[in-house]
Amino acid sequence: MPGNDPPVFVPLRSNAKTRLAGRAVISRVVYCTAVIDAATNPSGYNDQDIYLRALPAASGVDHVAYGSYVARVKYAPWRSRWQADQAGRNSSTLSGR
Repeated sequence: MPGNDPPVFVPLRSNAKTRLAGRAVISRVVYCTAVIDAATNPSGYNDQDIYLRALPAASGVDHVAYGSYVARVKYAPWRSRWQADQAGRNSSTLSGR
């Protein structure tokens, strides 16, 4: 059943070791996150809770750092929005040929 699938676990430490093999030594893995609001997303909160408890238990990370999520509309800096607008204009101009 799709609803009973176990959460997908990304092995962060082994993934980093594989990608950086021979170029760097992994001394510490810190996973940074903000906790999902249980009141607005109970399912997401439960899924995240399971994942965050599994990370250190599986030796996937050395430390989980918790930040704060700010629920508001986010905008890119002006220049980025301008560049996106220009790219959109250029693609619509080219597609109109």
